Amino acid sequence: MSRVEIDKNQPLSPGDELELHFRTIGPTWIKAAQIAFIEWRLRGRKDFGIMSYDLTQKSKVIFKVRVY
Repeated sequence: MSRVEIDKNQPLSPGDELELHFRTIGPTWIKAAQIAFIEWRLRGRKDFGIMSYDLTQKSKVIFKVRVY
């Protein structure tokens, strides 16, 4: 599988997997609130689902999603 950067005009197909990168700032409790809000917004979508997320980088959270 190769990684390709896409733009907003590129069509997605069912089964495509995406990484969504978000920057987080502030103390731990603020970062946790930001991550919870992002996850809540993503879970509200019907066109893709969250597969996993990565919190290993200091100021970034990466969600991996699969297009339905």
